[in-house]
Amino acid sequence: MKIDTTSFCNQQNINELFKVVASTNKESRFIDFISNDTLFTIIITILIFFLGEFVKFLFKKHDQVKKNRETRKFIKYYLDIVVPYIESIVIGYRKVSEETSINSGIHVFSPIVYKSDWRKILSIDGREIYVSFKDKIEINKIIRQLDYIDEIVMVCEKYHGKMLQNTDIIRGKLQSKYNTFLDSVTSYLDQIRREYPNDHKKDETYIFLNRLIILHHQELKNDNRDISKFYIEILRPIIEYVVDTDLFRNNPYAEIIATEAKMFSNLYFELGIVTEDIKSQYAEYSKNISNAREVMSINIDKINWN
Repeated sequence: MKIDTTSFCNQQNINELFKVVASTNKESRFIDFISNDTLFTIIITILIFFLGEFVKFLFKKHDQVKKNRETRKFIKYYLDIVVPYIESIVIGYRKVSEETSINSGIHVFSPIVYKSDWRKILSIDGREIYVSFKDKIEINKIIRQLDYIDEIVMVCEKYHGKMLQNTDIIRGKLQSKYNTFLDSVTSYLDQIRREYPNDHKKDETYIFLNRLIILHHQELKNDNRDISKFYIEILRPIIEYVVDTDLFRNNPYAEIIATEAKMFSNLYFELGIVTEDIKSQYAEYSKNISNAREVMSINIDKINWN
């Protein structure tokens, strides 16, 4: 009986102790419905989470900074190649403008332009370029001018192909009229020789025409196939002669000469117009590319490439 009483007293003491501890713990809680231990665990968990995210952010930021620097280096590397090369395009287009003539014609190919270096820059995503540079206005101007140059080159190549086709057609017709014109003059000379077998060398028309034909054949022997020279020194004097003497009205051979000469002249002037268009267009391409290159160079100097 004594033992039971002692056990009951101990149980009461333990219960009282739990009540005191619970009461004490409750009085020191920061939040009524959460124990301090639980609250501490939650706070530590949140801190660890945010610390982990912050570390991830730092690594991500570091990688982005590294990537941005690599993008800048990549663009600068190819710009150092492209900008001087663009000057050679300017010179090449200007050379076409200055050297193209009726006599030389237009080259089969336009000046060869290697576009791969600047297209490596243009292939970079615009957002990647935007985030990689603090000098956003300057890099944007560079990219725009590079894209503009690329567009000019593509337009120029298409234009060259079209003009080459046009001039080939005109030259083909011009060659045909050249042949028929010379044939008509030769036929007239033959007719005079038949009509005056003994005195044809005294005939003024025969002397005039024969002298010019001999002169032209001498030019051909010297490998001088200058269309302008033929037109100025051979064809024009002949057509002026048959017109001024009214031969084209009275002689069927002279009439054919006048007709063929007129058709040749029309084609000659048509070729001259096309040639001048080519010269002026290439001069314009050269000027526009040169201006774009200058804008690029100015803005390249403004950018911090580090």
